[in-house]
Amino acid sequence: MPELLLQPQCETLENGTVVVIIKVVGTITKVNSEQLEKILLKYINEGQHYIVLDLIKLEEIDDIGVAIIVRWLSSCRERGGDIKIINSPTKIINFFDESGLGSLLKSLESKEQALQKISLAQPSPRKPSCYELLTNHPLKKNVHLSSVEINIEITDIISHTSLKQYYTNDEKFSIEAVYHFPCTSTVYEFIIETHSKILKGKIAEKAKAFSLYDNSISQEKSAYLLEEEEENTATIFVGNILPQEQVIVTIRSISELSWIDDKIELQVPTSLSPSYSSQKKTLKSLQKFVDSPYSKEATYKMSVEAKVAKNTIAAISCPSHKVEILQDEEYLTAKLQQQNALDRDFLLRLTPSKLHEPVCLVARHPNGVRALVARMYPQWNIWEKSCAKEIIFVVDCSDSMQGSSIAKAKEVLCRCIKSLNHEDLFNIISFGSIFSPYKPQSIEFSETNMRQALDHVNTINANLGNKEMLKVFEYICAKTSSLPRDVILITDGHSDDIDYVTQAVSDSNIRIFIFGVGYGANHDFVKRLAQKTRGMGEIVAPQEVPSDKVLRQLARISGPAIDNIHFKVEGIEIDYREIDPIFDGDSITIYARIYKGRVGNNAILSAKVEGQNIEWEANVVNLKQNKMIPTLWAADHCAFLNKEKNQQEICDIGQQFHILTSQTSFIAIEKRKRKTKQGMQPPKIREIAVQLTHGFRGISTTIQIPDPHESHLKDFFSTEDESIFPTKTSFDLTGGINLAGSLDSNVAPRLQRVSFPYIDRCTVCQRNLEFASVGNYKCVSCSSYMNIDTFGRKSIYARVDSHALDLRFPSHIVYKNAIIASITALAQHFEYSTAFCQEMTEVIDHVVVFINQQALNQNETFHLMAVADNREMILGFRCVNLFISGTSSVDPRLKAIARIVDRLEVFPIINREQLLKITKNKK
Repeated sequence: MPELLLQPQCETLENGTVVVIIKVVGTITKVNSEQLEKILLKYINEGQHYIVLDLIKLEEIDDIGVAIIVRWLSSCRERGGDIKIINSPTKIINFFDESGLGSLLKSLESKEQALQKISLAQPSPRKPSCYELLTNHPLKKNVHLSSVEINIEITDIISHTSLKQYYTNDEKFSIEAVYHFPCTSTVYEFIIETHSKILKGKIAEKAKAFSLYDNSISQEKSAYLLEEEEENTATIFVGNILPQEQVIVTIRSISELSWIDDKIELQVPTSLSPSYSSQKKTLKSLQKFVDSPYSKEATYKMSVEAKVAKNTIAAISCPSHKVEILQDEEYLTAKLQQQNALDRDFLLRLTPSKLHEPVCLVARHPNGVRALVARMYPQWNIWEKSCAKEIIFVVDCSDSMQGSSIAKAKEVLCRCIKSLNHEDLFNIISFGSIFSPYKPQSIEFSETNMRQALDHVNTINANLGNKEMLKVFEYICAKTSSLPRDVILITDGHSDDIDYVTQAVSDSNIRIFIFGVGYGANHDFVKRLAQKTRGMGEIVAPQEVPSDKVLRQLARISGPAIDNIHFKVEGIEIDYREIDPIFDGDSITIYARIYKGRVGNNAILSAKVEGQNIEWEANVVNLKQNKMIPTLWAADHCAFLNKEKNQQEICDIGQQFHILTSQTSFIAIEKRKRKTKQGMQPPKIREIAVQLTHGFRGISTTIQIPDPHESHLKDFFSTEDESIFPTKTSFDLTGGINLAGSLDSNVAPRLQRVSFPYIDRCTVCQRNLEFASVGNYKCVSCSSYMNIDTFGRKSIYARVDSHALDLRFPSHIVYKNAIIASITALAQHFEYSTAFCQEMTEVIDHVVVFINQQALNQNETFHLMAVADNREMILGFRCVNLFISGTSSVDPRLKAIARIVDRLEVFPIINREQLLKITKNKK
């Protein structure tokens, strides 16, 4: 047996940090690597997260040894520590480089150098983040908001929304319900329906409306108040709800629809997450969120219906929820298949039946004010010569990004890095309470630097505390650059630092381009910060492949933007606010007030691009008497006045156009007194639980298996319909081959389809279950997630206590060690044996080498997903190249794998991909 001797000693730095220095003598191989793992585990469990490995007398190390170091390096960094390597012999350094881990396992020259780096990297003691305080707050008793109904009608570039909230008092005394909810559209109507009356709310100055409401409640009248508590957040007060009474609140609003990728996008926000302010060192409206109850799973649910004229739309899709599409002679309606939690925005994408055409809509409000809204699509073929640039990637690693948000952020970042040009410079900065640059200075893009940067991205985690965004941009602005510099910010947007960041970059030429990620990405933050810094924002949904949006952002950075823009309409004088810079191919919306003149037929947008004057025209449509267009202008103008802090003018416009603003509120009072058995006792306040966004701080993320309809695991691991794919190959554990059909034949045994609803037993616990149709189900007894197909076959793809691992890696053998380390860490989480880990290491070694040999090209990307629980582990390798050729021969590596695992299957996929599915029991 190769010998391994480990000699640990401890040193204490001046700041009190204890560093463990381990001198490694001999060899680290598959046979004795367990010794190294045990000693690292011992010190980390004791709270020693700073370790130095002295490899001066290390003679040999293999893949297993490297995997152990990488695994515990990641573990230390997650705990705020690090592992430093010193005195590595040349052959060990070369081995690290050949493994693709040279930058991660970089060797320092001496112990003193390692200790100095650890000392300099020491952050100040971190206080509990505000997010920790929030999620540890105890729940209070809530009144039931029984349900929420959202009905939307889409016309032209405007959506009309009717939001109904059903409040029920199930207590024995009168109550006052208070509820905070997101509201990004312009509210113009507020209607209350009780057991006997329908009341229509009136608009009033904010302070006056609250005074009327408060006086009415104290006099035991029923009163209802809707106010804008902060930008894009509304608060409703429903006062004096009698026992066993129901109150229905209807809020009607309008908003402009955005145009993305030749698609119209409707976004309806439904959940709230706190925003952090780096200046106040607290969450925005922290008092509200902490004192108010909140819920990870609020009892109230929502239903949504969106209707659009049938002749204007070619297709409808919904990336956020499962919907069914209904149609009649005039309309297409997208409807939620079932009631859903208000834990993520509702997104609907419409593909118009015609190419987008510029339009200018003009209308007169009943109050006499005329206004217009114009949607233009400027394009130009004038491009300045592409030049080298410097791009700084700023990645949000604060606590709010935990779970699916950081996973999507890393995916976006990797795609951005791969899409850079060779003359570009780039750097990566992770930030939270502290920030950490990848390199002291930006580096040139090259194949080697790209690979090393992608390795660094894999080490990023959302564990850096609060969202101190301002510090990062002050650091960036303090550095000089010889190239034009832009920033790509990847964040969930839950920050209150827009004005501070804008001010920090105002004196520089830095533009900020933003990717908003996560189920609750703050659309307003992404849009406003990008506009204020002459950039552009994109929202990437959790289930969305971000490749198109990444390429579009990089094209914006490379191409020219126009910012000296003028707009006019024939025959009239108009007033509009300054137009933000436009990038080639993006749409633009202009709101303007009309002062005098007779409206002509054409609207013209003009600008100067590269010294040339260019104009774009739009037809003018005069809607005559229509309050919606002037109302949209009024809301846009109030948003501009908010920045100027012109409160009186906002109040005047709000009352003139009867809309909800920061200075006006809706108030409705039921004047009849309603006596209760308690006499003149005031109602008890009940604050409705605020539904936290799905995935907030890692709550209910894809790391813990979510409900089947929220997970892509089912699509990854579920088998295909054999009526379409008759050539599934399976292996028994002895290595024999059992073909369901010949690999080069279309002949396959035909299975009999079952009739739904179909009753069968759960595969795991044998409980009788009723399956309504083909799809995915969760067993109510054992919480197993299963898929059932048209033939009644059930496939278990996860259990409630499962953990999932999702990896994408290029076709290169150097990534083998990182994959092995990841799978080993997953197995060790469930206390799988060392023998199991060694066997799975051998399996992965075979598979990765096999895939690499069969790769069509070196840029091919493969996808690995692993699911493990206390019973078994399932690995799925999915790639474009063929695992098995069209001949009857089977690669010997597959036979070797089949002898190790309990089940090995190969499934063809509809787009020429294949899935290699490996199942091994824990035993």
